[in-house]
Amino acid sequence: MRNFPLIKLVILFCIGLIIRQLFFLNVSFLILTGLVLLLTLFILYKSRKFLKIKLFFNIAQFILLIIIGCLYLSINMQNVPYYPFEEARIKNATIYGKISQIQLQKEYQFVVHLNVDSLDINLNRIYLKNKFLCKLRNTDKSKLAQFYNKLKIGNYLELSGTIYQGREQRNPGEFDYQKYLESIGISALFVTEAIDSIKILDDDAKLFPNIILSTRKAIDNLIEKYHTKETSALLRGLILADRTDIDYEVKDQFVNAGVVHVLAVSGLHVGYIVLIFLFLFGRTNIILRFILTMLGVIFFMFLTGAPPSVFRATIMTVVLLSSYLTIRSYNSYNALALAGLIILLLEPTALFKPGFQLSFSAVFSIIWLYPKFRKIIKESKIRSSILKKILLFSAISFSAQIGTMPFTLIYFGKLSVVSLFANIIVIPLIGIIIAVGIVTILTNIFSSFIAVTFASANNLFSNLLYSIVSFMGGNNFSYIPISNFSVFDSILFYSCLIFMVYYLHKFKSVKPKFILLIIVTSIFFVFSTFDDKQLLPDGKLSVMAIDVGQGDAILIKFPNNETALIDGGNANEYFDNGKFVIAPLLQYLKIDRINYGIITHLDADHLNGYISLIEKNLVDKIYKPSLDSNSFIDIVFEALLKEHNVEISYHTKDTMTIGSCRVYCLNDSLYMKYLLPDKNEGSGVHKIVYGETSFLFTGDIGHKAERYLINFYRGFLKSNVLKLGHHGSKGSSCPEFIKTVSPQHAIISAGIDNRFGHPSPDVLQLLEYNKIHIKRTDLEGAIIYVSDGENIEITDWKNLK
Repeated sequence: MRNFPLIKLVILFCIGLIIRQLFFLNVSFLILTGLVLLLTLFILYKSRKFLKIKLFFNIAQFILLIIIGCLYLSINMQNVPYYPFEEARIKNATIYGKISQIQLQKEYQFVVHLNVDSLDINLNRIYLKNKFLCKLRNTDKSKLAQFYNKLKIGNYLELSGTIYQGREQRNPGEFDYQKYLESIGISALFVTEAIDSIKILDDDAKLFPNIILSTRKAIDNLIEKYHTKETSALLRGLILADRTDIDYEVKDQFVNAGVVHVLAVSGLHVGYIVLIFLFLFGRTNIILRFILTMLGVIFFMFLTGAPPSVFRATIMTVVLLSSYLTIRSYNSYNALALAGLIILLLEPTALFKPGFQLSFSAVFSIIWLYPKFRKIIKESKIRSSILKKILLFSAISFSAQIGTMPFTLIYFGKLSVVSLFANIIVIPLIGIIIAVGIVTILTNIFSSFIAVTFASANNLFSNLLYSIVSFMGGNNFSYIPISNFSVFDSILFYSCLIFMVYYLHKFKSVKPKFILLIIVTSIFFVFSTFDDKQLLPDGKLSVMAIDVGQGDAILIKFPNNETALIDGGNANEYFDNGKFVIAPLLQYLKIDRINYGIITHLDADHLNGYISLIEKNLVDKIYKPSLDSNSFIDIVFEALLKEHNVEISYHTKDTMTIGSCRVYCLNDSLYMKYLLPDKNEGSGVHKIVYGETSFLFTGDIGHKAERYLINFYRGFLKSNVLKLGHHGSKGSSCPEFIKTVSPQHAIISAGIDNRFGHPSPDVLQLLEYNKIHIKRTDLEGAIIYVSDGENIEITDWKNLK
């Protein structure tokens, strides 16, 4: 550490940031302790016995640096943004504020960040200081583009629309969008489609931010002008750090193939930019070439919005080129530490963000591990120079993958098994695409014909890239799903890695090295299971009401580990619950398949989420209402089931045994269709009995179907847990039915602040009168019950330790 003093400082500063993030520490206490330590250091330094007490001096120094980190984060956290309203959605609000950022225009919307200083709600003026992310939408693309080009950073606006809270973590393993917004300084979302009503009250504009914005817009227009939709989406991500146009499934394939890092503008891209600038300025003298390259890289950093990876790479590049110009030695560790320190001083919370963690862990691992791999490869008996170069290139990628593995598993939950091979092909191809993309933009200045030629070539390169990634990442064999990888697992991984690297070189022969590798790996796998948690434990009956907004989706895990899904929530052009909620949840819970898919009826908020699950071949068998030959939806859906070889059964009064549980279907869909033609009344009703406990699921049935069930089944309806019919609407859950079922617990699946007013206040009052414990997805997110056959427990998954 003597050669790397900056690293020591940054590590201790980071420890202080982490301690403050984990524990609340009073600012006054930190200041007082810091002053005492500072005074102690001064006294120790002036002491005549300084050499004898140097150890205590160093310890005091370390503690002081840690306290500085704690204090620095404490001061910065005093202005942490939060959602300032009680209601999750506020309609007809008018907000006033200054534009701080304008994002690139999409097809029917663009986004601005607005520093809001006041707003009007129900004729009341409220003053505040919050940043809102505003989505400006319009179906008229030309009108939207005209307004988009009119706005400038620094303009003061008046907008009318709807305020929203970002989606919080509603289900286990789900991304907390509101928390993410707050981490980037945003308190709330705001949506307006009334472009014509937006007023620019002050057209003040900031010069430099608008120069950057104009450059981004110009580059974006050229990218869109010369390239296909798919290539444009890729180049926006690679050059402008805007990945929003890249399809979700394509991103998922990049994750599966272990090459998603190439989509984020990072040190790799900055490296390519440096090479391009050095080439362009090649005819100038070396001093001017290096200075212009540094300026170009700094401008590129601002052009991309300065994400941590680009900021880090820019600082390291400037330090490297400056060291050449000043004829000083360059140390990668110190340069990395300097970059980290500058970023953390500007934004201390960056330490806890994926971009910072992935970028710095990758680079540190390359600096630390690659020289060791390079030595092994060069000292090997491999004669082929080409093979050695390939291995050396692979070693860089492998080093980065080792360093980032814990963070990759935490944030993506997948371990790619094709990553090493994929990176060998993808990284050079990405370099070509970036270079050709930049050349296309530059040659447009002189000749649109030449630009078209280069763009056409890039369309071919990007298609090749997509094909390679689709082949490597589009199959289940390309990755191993690993969920619940924890901070403890990460610390254990890095500890084992450091231990292994430190001791491996002490053995000369291969055999002891191999034995050490096996022992350390075994220790990691054994100890990493210590903090594993099972939300849905084996050997028990687990019932989870998944939060799918205004809809139903009930996941059931039986004691024999087979699974069922009662309904799949909604899916439309804006959001697919099957694709974005249920499928990721299944992966998080390590559930490979749905053995029994149950669709109570064919309303969109129960059926549509199932479609993407079936298309992904995640469902073995479907139980549904009998085929309605007059329903186009039903005919198309059954064709989809047959296309994917999903076995079909219809709701009939039947019983089956699954893992010591008895599952009863309480109505015949064909009979109910004629008795009660309404689709909701004909919903499939199911009861699950496990030991002394029972659950009743009623779809969207109303009072008529409830009375039919009372007359037919009477006391058999009695259950411990009742999933209320039709999201708790006033047309369901009549007093007689509630009295007959006599549940201790009631589940209501409804959307936050939904337009139907579900659940009904009358139903809630009825449940409270009968002293029934109510659980609502709109208030709590996912709800989990676990039964051992004798008792039912509610799992508080948000606070599970």
